[in-house]
Amino acid sequence: MLTYLNIASLLGKLVALMVTGLGDTTMKILESSVSQTKSPGNFQSLNTWSRHVLSLIPFVLHKTLPVVQRPPSVSASTTTMVQSANTHLAISNTFVNSAVNNTQGSNVADQTKARPVLDQQVATTIKFKVLLQELQGSQEICPMVGPTANNSTRSSTLYLSQSSLQLLKASVSTSTKQLYLRSYTLLHKFCAKQNVPFSLPFTEVLICNFIGDLFQQGYGPSTITSHVSAISYLHKLFILPDPTHSFIVRKTIKGTHNLAKSGDIRLPITKSILIKLLSALHHTVQEADTRVLLSTIFLLAFHAFMRLGELVARSSVYNTKVIQRQDLLFLDDNSVQLILRHSKNMKDGQPIVLTLAANYFNPQLCPVRALKTFTSLYQHKSGPLFTFKSGHPVSHSFVAAQLKHAIEFIGLDSSKYLGHSFRIGAATEATKNGLPENVIQQLGRWQSNAIRRYIRINAFRL
Repeated sequence: MLTYLNIASLLGKLVALMVTGLGDTTMKILESSVSQTKSPGNFQSLNTWSRHVLSLIPFVLHKTLPVVQRPPSVSASTTTMVQSANTHLAISNTFVNSAVNNTQGSNVADQTKARPVLDQQVATTIKFKVLLQELQGSQEICPMVGPTANNSTRSSTLYLSQSSLQLLKASVSTSTKQLYLRSYTLLHKFCAKQNVPFSLPFTEVLICNFIGDLFQQGYGPSTITSHVSAISYLHKLFILPDPTHSFIVRKTIKGTHNLAKSGDIRLPITKSILIKLLSALHHTVQEADTRVLLSTIFLLAFHAFMRLGELVARSSVYNTKVIQRQDLLFLDDNSVQLILRHSKNMKDGQPIVLTLAANYFNPQLCPVRALKTFTSLYQHKSGPLFTFKSGHPVSHSFVAAQLKHAIEFIGLDSSKYLGHSFRIGAATEATKNGLPENVIQQLGRWQSNAIRRYIRINAFRL
């Protein structure tokens, strides 16, 4: 007699055999997404698990059925549009590449039927260079921007007006475009590695395998979710069905959370949070000199991608291991040099020399200015750089406690913002500003792919 568990098991094997397009890593991640329901303990959970497996079957059948070809009744205007897509679909200075059907036929009826829906054939002609042109600010003509003087016969209703175009441009910030570009770069590399075309629309299987590849490289669940969100944005902009919301993609993402090696809940102290923390010190710390000391530590930890343990010691045993006063050198009014003699990833024991530049655009966040103010108040010539006026080195626990008070003052969860959050925030902020991963790796002195665990980019709000 077949039980629900037998049926579910058989269905599971059937689905596993049918989903041949998914990679091994992707399958492992997908399997982990249902780990809590693999061993049901009652009738209801058995039934739920069976339905869970059954729900995959429409997707599998859809993927295994042959693609239905477009009937021969496609209008000539669509054919013309396909031929001209690569030359005319040059995107301007925003994500305005959701190209409206740029129908070019002379048939008035064809123009009347035109919809702002990207034809699938046109979508497949969109290559990576078009995205690069858009993200880097191409000034070529966009088919959404309306007819030129030499082409005034086209209906103006097929185009975005200049005012609506400006509004669409304003909806995407520069930093967000940099993040999208990073996501598309990773996807383009993956497609090239898999020898599959980089063209819209992307299939659910390709996206799942992309997720599996990112996870295998060491990317965290939140970062992977952000890259998937960028793909979602692209499909929505082209008015295409969004494959990222499919059941199998959502479950694959869930699997990355279930299989994540660490439950690191530390959040980044970004530039905006750092500004709030510096202001909060005026309310949480009474002594002005101590505020200067803490502000300098905060700014140095952020701008130099430093671990808190490299600045202040956890115990007196490590007082000689933190940065020393003689390791600080002002090169001129515009920069300062720091020498790290003890660091986690030091090669062959060779000191690491860091140079920080002044920030004249935002003096409140300038590390050089902060260090000058600090050294004018704390004039010791030897020992740990951060020392109280009494001569006692500043301890790690003191800084952690003061950070906790400031975090709570600005209304954030102090259990998620710790000393290492400055380093995490620096990596995250650098990524938002478009710095390449290898450059960030050098700035933070990371080895291999460890940097990817530090970049915390929330899923894009679409």
